Amino acid sequence: MDSGGSYLNATATDTSCESVSIFTIDQTTGVPTELSSSPVTIGEDVFQVEVSPDDKYLYVTIGDTTKRIRQYAIQDDGSLVFVADYNIQS
Repeated sequence: MDSGGSYLNATATDTSCESVSIFTIDQTTGVPTELSSSPVTIGEDVFQVEVSPDDKYLYVTIGDTTKRIRQYAIQDDGSLVFVADYNIQS
């Protein structure tokens, strides 16, 4: 979730999930509503998702064996735009 509580990015980590779902959060009721651009297909098993402290980027850890992080820019409407892949050195 972003620091303002406006958007939630979620994935199922207990299964082979290759996407990230994006929800807006109603600031009055707290009810999540999935965006029309959701889910975002990652194409590989998603292990973990994290939002940057400035709420500008979403980082997706790809699997537990490929050792990569995928970066997405978070748009004003909460949708995601791919930025880059980063290899993690062991």
